[in-house]
Amino acid sequence: VRRSFATALSRGLMFTITSDYIPAQTSYACQQVSFLCGPYSVQNGTYVPEDLNAKPVSQDVAKNQGSQITLACNTGYIAADVGDAYGCQNPSIPCNASSKQYTRTCSGCRWYSTKTCKKIACNFVPASTEYVAGASPLLYGAVATVSCKSGYRAAPIPTGSRGVSSANPSSYNLSCGSPSNEFGYQKTIPAGCNPVACPAFVQPANSQLDLQYSQYTSADPAIKITCSPGYRRSDSPSSFNHACSSVFYAKCEDGKFVYLDTNQTQNPKVLVNVSCVPMNCGSMNDVCGSESCPSSTRAGEIVQNTNTPSGSNQTVVCEMGYRAATPTATPQNICSFPRNFSRSCRYCTLDPNSQQSCQPIQCQASNLVDANGYVAKNAYAYNASIMVSCNKGYRASSNMYSLLNDSTSYSATCLDNCGIKSSLGTACQPVVCSVPNIANANAGFSGPVVFGQNVNWTCQPGYRLAGSQSTYLSPCTSVMRARCFEGYLLYWSHGAYVSQQVPACEPIVGCGLKNDTCGMETCPSPQNVSKNIVDTGLQYVASGSSVTVTCMNGYRASSIYSQYSSCIEPNNFTLNCRYCNFQTMNTSCKPFRCWWTQQSDLNGNVINSSSFATYSSSLTIQCNHGYRAASSSSSFALISDPMYYQVRCSSNCNFEAPQQCKPIKCNLPTLSNLQASSQYLVHGQNSTLSCANGFQNNLTRNSNCSSQTFQALCLNGQLQFSSGAGMSYQPSVSCIPQYCSALHVQDQNFNLSFGVSFPLRVSTSTGFAQIAAKCKAGYRFGTSDILRPNEATLVCHDCTWNTTRLPACQLAQCPLINISLYPNFYKVYDQKFSYINQLQMPYGSNVTIECKPGYSFVSQSSSAMGVVQCTDSGYYPPISGLCQPIACQAFSPPKFSTSNSTSYVFGQKAFYTCQSNYHVPQQTCQTVSSHVSCFADGSWPQVADCAVVDANQSCLYQDMFGSPSFTGSTSFTGSKQITCLSGYAAVETSKQFADCSSSNQRSYTISCSDCQAVHAMHCAPLACALNFSAIPG
Repeated sequence: VRRSFATALSRGLMFTITSDYIPAQTSYACQQVSFLCGPYSVQNGTYVPEDLNAKPVSQDVAKNQGSQITLACNTGYIAADVGDAYGCQNPSIPCNASSKQYTRTCSGCRWYSTKTCKKIACNFVPASTEYVAGASPLLYGAVATVSCKSGYRAAPIPTGSRGVSSANPSSYNLSCGSPSNEFGYQKTIPAGCNPVACPAFVQPANSQLDLQYSQYTSADPAIKITCSPGYRRSDSPSSFNHACSSVFYAKCEDGKFVYLDTNQTQNPKVLVNVSCVPMNCGSMNDVCGSESCPSSTRAGEIVQNTNTPSGSNQTVVCEMGYRAATPTATPQNICSFPRNFSRSCRYCTLDPNSQQSCQPIQCQASNLVDANGYVAKNAYAYNASIMVSCNKGYRASSNMYSLLNDSTSYSATCLDNCGIKSSLGTACQPVVCSVPNIANANAGFSGPVVFGQNVNWTCQPGYRLAGSQSTYLSPCTSVMRARCFEGYLLYWSHGAYVSQQVPACEPIVGCGLKNDTCGMETCPSPQNVSKNIVDTGLQYVASGSSVTVTCMNGYRASSIYSQYSSCIEPNNFTLNCRYCNFQTMNTSCKPFRCWWTQQSDLNGNVINSSSFATYSSSLTIQCNHGYRAASSSSSFALISDPMYYQVRCSSNCNFEAPQQCKPIKCNLPTLSNLQASSQYLVHGQNSTLSCANGFQNNLTRNSNCSSQTFQALCLNGQLQFSSGAGMSYQPSVSCIPQYCSALHVQDQNFNLSFGVSFPLRVSTSTGFAQIAAKCKAGYRFGTSDILRPNEATLVCHDCTWNTTRLPACQLAQCPLINISLYPNFYKVYDQKFSYINQLQMPYGSNVTIECKPGYSFVSQSSSAMGVVQCTDSGYYPPISGLCQPIACQAFSPPKFSTSNSTSYVFGQKAFYTCQSNYHVPQQTCQTVSSHVSCFADGSWPQVADCAVVDANQSCLYQDMFGSPSFTGSTSFTGSKQITCLSGYAAVETSKQFADCSSSNQRSYTISCSDCQAVHAMHCAPLACALNFSAIPG
């Protein structure tokens, strides 16, 4: 064969030769020979390679193809499928000593088997009160820590107790296997985890308990506590829309009792300081859900039916002075409303939204009939004592007239019909005036004089009205008039009845003759009526005649309308006599005068009533604002100099002025950080001043960076300062550090409230100012995540805020609602009511949540759907706990049993107790209590009636896969044989299926003990094990 190659098809069994001299491929098989598989023996202390965890059962020799060898697994190992991770994993392989050995077959020069030795895994199933920390499963030789769940401790339960102490350890160690027991496990505390016991429960005052045990543990259900009639839970008051609650629960948890809102096992609400307190409703025996309403204590109400049952109406009659009015009633129309109304009662509360209530009536002032009286207020309350005051000139009286000492008011009462009734039957009547006797006068009236009446008197000849004067145009007066006012006369004077002085008729005096009469009064001597004239020698001048008079030296005849005369006017004039007075023809003797002009002193003004003075008299000059009187040689005056100086009228009709008004001097201030070019200014003068570098003036505090320079103005001896032309002046100035002005941001979603006061002073240490900025509610800087912080820092450099890098305020969104995290949620919808499993909603939008069957939304008592809103702090209300269980239908206990309550919610258990001589069906004779739970629609499952206790203590038993079956009225005593049906086998009651190894046990025995069928086995379906490792792929 010049060239050939071989391909091994199966190791040591077959090969193929291809040759130029052989026309076709030919397969050749080797003949069977000895020693294809080597001996299975010890080499250098280690077993040869196929299974290091096993030893041969017998002395090993070399084997031929197809030979078998039996191996025994080492201690802690068991034969298992090659693909198993550990021993006892495959349920088809018994986990006992029978599986310690297996066989290998010589095939292809190697020992082959589908099994190998794997470490034994202990079949430890933690109790419901335990959990194992660490890897699972627990392999041979390993140790695991078993921890007790909350409310449990690792310790045995002492004799006479139902639980253990909380001081016991909360865990124990578990080790897998031992040389003496490879397939078992050992506990350091054999008792395992047992419930912690609580001390004896102290019954709350005014309550009833549903106690099942004398001592409670963490494993026991909660104790139901029901407040006694007339009491409620302290944290559940009644309201118009909600009844109170009288039920709560006490649960033993880890050695102490806690109060719960319900007896649910899923997140019950823990109650703090809860107790049973009085309801204080209509009846002392009220219960929650039917609380009656108490009698009304509201003002103005008389309740016809007290202790009103919940759900009925209470009839209310208003007291005298009240009406059943609506809230829109006005005080003027309350009297038109009826006296009674009705309102509903619910849960110890009267309807707070009742449209009617007893409102007090008011008597209006317009109901007062007395036209001559008035009251102080516009309205009065019922039965109020109303003081009616009489108008001026009137008094309270039952006669046609009243006296001045009569009362000025009388009492009236506001009646139930809103009218006002006088308590005296009187009215305001006019007051009678007392009329005096006037000497030397004749009266022009008779009879009594009352308020408002006019009377008159006339002086006798030779007399005139006292105080009456004669004038050139009119004679004196001899007639006197009066009007009766409030018990007194007011006499006519100066064109009105205003004088209280009783007039008198006095002799006519001051004229020419003693017996003058009004209308013919003579004039006295001219010297008695005109000054500054030469004596004429006349004693009187008859009325209607005239006389010429001459002025004294220094005076001239001038117009009576002029106060002064001039040197060019005459020195005499004529007097005409009439009614005791002279007519001067508009002329009298007036003195000469000097005139003052403004040019005399431009900075002063005359403060006299006129700008002139008579000969030898003076004028007072007042300097203008900012000036003082000083010597004419001085260029300025001091603020302490006088403001006035005087000038005297000389013989040449000019004034002599010894002083002048000069501007007041202002000294410039000496300030730190101030630069000035002069030391003082005078009134009206200004100058530019400057602050030193690094400072600004304080005149423009509210602007950004104000100037260093400012203006100083001297006014009236005081300096005024201004920041520039056209700006207002201030009385003081200083050079201060610069400040940053208020920040203005164009973003309409930006919150302009920074929590600081502007302007903001620049820090002397950093050289800048900074503030914390925020977006408005529902917005975030540069992000839509509403859970991100809403804050950014802004910096002010050189009095300017840098906002160029400030991110825009974006509308925020609430995080996703992952429905898988909320077990009571069914679906979540967006605002368009589209179903979506996860939602991310913008601020202010609503999300509709649909609860699972059996649950309703917390704010919707009968609806499975509700709405939450995306707020600035996330969803409101909070997502957790929104779906609460619905109320079940009223629970009807089975026949021959009783139940403590008929009200439950979905998920709660309704407990019932069989009557005496009855027990729960399919249970022992001693089992007299059981429970059921309602369905998601609030309905209850069908519950079998309580069964009568068999007098012979017979037992009822049923195995649906066995025969015979003792059901219905069929009972048995002693022992019975149960045979499993075809396809079923008898196994322990802890097993769900039967394997083929137990198929030959087709029956088991039950016995009747204490009315209960006792058995350790039951019929279970046969289960076929699948060996997936034997299937390729």
